[in-house]
Amino acid sequence: MPGLLEIRPIVPDDALVSLLNSVHGTSMSLSGFLGNTQTCSGLHPVYLGAFSQGELAGFNAFIPHRFFQNGREIIAYQSCWTATDPAHRGKGVFSSIIEKAKVVLKEDFGAKFILGFPNGNSHPIFVKNLRFKDYPLDKLIIGRFPFWEKYYLRSDQPLTDNGGLYADEQEIYEWKSREHPGQVHRAVVGDSFAWGMVRGKTIRGIRLDFLEVGGISLARAEDLPKLMQGLFSSSKTWFLHVQMHETHPYHHFFKWSEKGHTLIIYDLDHFFDEKNSFGMMPGIKDTY
Repeated sequence: MPGLLEIRPIVPDDALVSLLNSVHGTSMSLSGFLGNTQTCSGLHPVYLGAFSQGELAGFNAFIPHRFFQNGREIIAYQSCWTATDPAHRGKGVFSSIIEKAKVVLKEDFGAKFILGFPNGNSHPIFVKNLRFKDYPLDKLIIGRFPFWEKYYLRSDQPLTDNGGLYADEQEIYEWKSREHPGQVHRAVVGDSFAWGMVRGKTIRGIRLDFLEVGGISLARAEDLPKLMQGLFSSSKTWFLHVQMHETHPYHHFFKWSEKGHTLIIYDLDHFFDEKNSFGMMPGIKDTY
């Protein structure tokens, strides 16, 4: 039962990675796991294990991220790599770890919120049981066609600073470049930059490649079309996939067409209100 569980920090080892591979269907090494969860922020990830009678019953990792708002640094953690041993499923192991994490991350690490990108299995638990809030992302597929800027971008919009919460895109770019050497594409225009990775889908036996934009950092509004063109040229793809929440400071530059992934957030410190905007994109995901 959950009451008999001991939740405590653990040091990742091969046995843990074996559990993760079994649950997630991956073939990850210990070094691969550490590279995925240790960012370039200088902050340490938090690894929490749930133990039942001395045996590891479940696990969850929390990746540290730095955000900035009005010149102030904000620390948050991303929930990821959830795993429950099959013998302990249905006993509230996952929920017990997350509830413990809410306390540990706030009190011991100064976190303002927990974020995540849940799958279909964990999403209902996060939202209904653990009181996380949904923030669905808008999605736009930009095709490299004549006059593409006219159809996909709003070139007459200004770059405004509404006191939004901005992810450290340079830090995230360096993290993913280290994890995926030679696979991350970047475009730079002055002090602005955008980056992403090439993905692919096979439709009726034909592989179609596209670049999933991981992040954007704008110094000037007029740099955006040049950055998108730079990503087209660097990746040699015909399509860019862009996703962000409707409160993202750059959201108004794009002509959105559909819904994408869902971001979830748990506010640890009464940090969010209706004025908050989320300047983060899918590149921050552990699985990106």
